[in-house]
Amino acid sequence: MFSRPILVLDTETTGLDPVADSIIDIAAILLDPETLAERKVFRSAVRPTSPINEGARRVHGLTAEALATAPSVEEVVRSLAGSTPASAILCGHNVAFDVGFLQHAFRRSAIEWPFDYHYLDTWTIAFFVLGARAVKAPGYSLSNLCSLFGIPREAKHSALEDARAVCAILRHLYAFVRGDQMEVLGQLHLRLP
Repeated sequence: MFSRPILVLDTETTGLDPVADSIIDIAAILLDPETLAERKVFRSAVRPTSPINEGARRVHGLTAEALATAPSVEEVVRSLAGSTPASAILCGHNVAFDVGFLQHAFRRSAIEWPFDYHYLDTWTIAFFVLGARAVKAPGYSLSNLCSLFGIPREAKHSALEDARAVCAILRHLYAFVRGDQMEVLGQLHLRLP
């Protein structure tokens, strides 16, 4: 399928701006490039470096008090960089959001970005794969795709649960692709600035 492992990312944040807001929960699941099976799971809460926006708190339910003793962002990104292969292709649902926050966290911590520019976005893949097959989906949000594929979710807007949902969606999308189309889709990477 892929020539390199896939690192599925999800973050929960204090808001929507990667410069003004910060990561407060992160999960990264390393997938085997041939089978898309889980190889390794990284998950950490992160002590906020900015106030948690009320809208964000309503989405994920995390509070500054609950995260007061969590590791610092520098500790978390250093641990992530040290525990995952730099050759991994980063993957997520609307991956630009998570990568933007993660890149800023690395810069803020004065730690060199260990990953390259290859990314997979399950939203984009779903749009093309399902659209090409005229699959009627109410939209391509994580919740809508989980409903479409019958993927159970215990805790919505938990970084680990959402990352696991992205893994399942990626597997389902590949089930839609046959033969040489799978190889073409395996080469579909999104390059972010």
